[in-house]
Amino acid sequence: MVKNRKAHITEWLKNVLIVLLALSAIFLGWRTHLFDDLLSGVRTPELPTMSGGAAQDYTEFVRPVNVAVVNENGRFAALYGIGGTEELLERSAGLLAEALGSASAPQRVERKSWEAALSTAPGLYFDLLGEVPLEVLQEWLSGGRSSQPLSGTVRRLCLTVEQGGGVLLYYINETDGLYYACRTDVLKQGQLASAVSGYVPNGAVFAFEQEGYTALNENTLLPGGTPNMPVYTAKNPLASEDSGVAGELLEALDFAQQSNASYVMSDGVVYRSGADTLRLNTSGEVLYQSGSAAAPRFPVAAGGDGTEWDMVRAAGDVLRDVLLPYVGEGQLFLRSVERTETGGTVEFGCALSGAEVVLSGGAPMARFTIEDGQIEAFTLWMRTYAAGGETAPVLPLRQAMAAAEARGAKGKELRLIYRDSFAEAMTASWGAA
Repeated sequence: MVKNRKAHITEWLKNVLIVLLALSAIFLGWRTHLFDDLLSGVRTPELPTMSGGAAQDYTEFVRPVNVAVVNENGRFAALYGIGGTEELLERSAGLLAEALGSASAPQRVERKSWEAALSTAPGLYFDLLGEVPLEVLQEWLSGGRSSQPLSGTVRRLCLTVEQGGGVLLYYINETDGLYYACRTDVLKQGQLASAVSGYVPNGAVFAFEQEGYTALNENTLLPGGTPNMPVYTAKNPLASEDSGVAGELLEALDFAQQSNASYVMSDGVVYRSGADTLRLNTSGEVLYQSGSAAAPRFPVAAGGDGTEWDMVRAAGDVLRDVLLPYVGEGQLFLRSVERTETGGTVEFGCALSGAEVVLSGGAPMARFTIEDGQIEAFTLWMRTYAAGGETAPVLPLRQAMAAAEARGAKGKELRLIYRDSFAEAMTASWGAA
């Protein structure tokens, strides 16, 4: 009798433990938004992978730097690393990819429609920081599965809902300065609502929404308070001859086995391979110059008729192997693409905590010149960025605005930047662009 009673108590305790574990799992799932898609009856798409095994490295260059959401509570912005940019991108980047892949023909809209879209719930706002050709953005994010090719260049995009439950993709075409909207055939309101749920407003505003900010570019997105920004260290991996980085770069660029001549200069080393030249300066500057169009080392497209996508992909291949492994906590992003009759230029920048790194003289982190179906030349800066564990406050926003106006920056965008003057420590400051 006693034995049966003990067995009964033991079994009861097991059941209680199972129930407690189940409740704990449900609570954890709620805290981490794990069940958002199940509760809304929809699935939030993931960022698609592309063929070739290097999708993550490619999408790294066109992933949004800053993101904002609008839900029934208001606006939350993961701006300058505040509030978990990575977590928000995991929940939302796939939606942007799906929107670009299923977008219908764009329709021109008025400025007021763009402003309304930025404050309509549920909604998502993406800032790429650079000006990216829509052709390139569609190819990279949607994996070439776009139903409607889009033209122009974009930096800012927005997803919002329309009456009837459909999702609209809004964007500013930086080429003509006009506003456009596209219907998306795949996304539903429930997916958008799921991605933005659970976020609490943090005071972020656009300049056009706030009285007193009219002196700024109206599309400037500003944080709700004065952020404390991380202090970063900046190091030049080519500064030490013993680091082995020079040999790794020669290997990555196929100069290690093919180099038939090299000579030391006062500020670096020059390597020759056939007609091609590679210069590694002790400042961290890497310069390449092709000497032959007949046998290109870095081909773009046969016959010199490559698209913008071909140009950016070829440049991205080099960047992925040469600069990306050493940049540390920096986020490389596509800054601009310019076409010419026979080629063009592709530039990449770097961001830290959502703030652009500005090199001395305003040089890009990497610049590629495309001519006649090959990368004819490139210049890039080898830099390794790391957060030192400290933070530093920046100038309060209104004081920064007053200072910018005094310097004649009316109508420009006010944003945080890191100035890399090749000193070891860097702190953030406001800049007008």
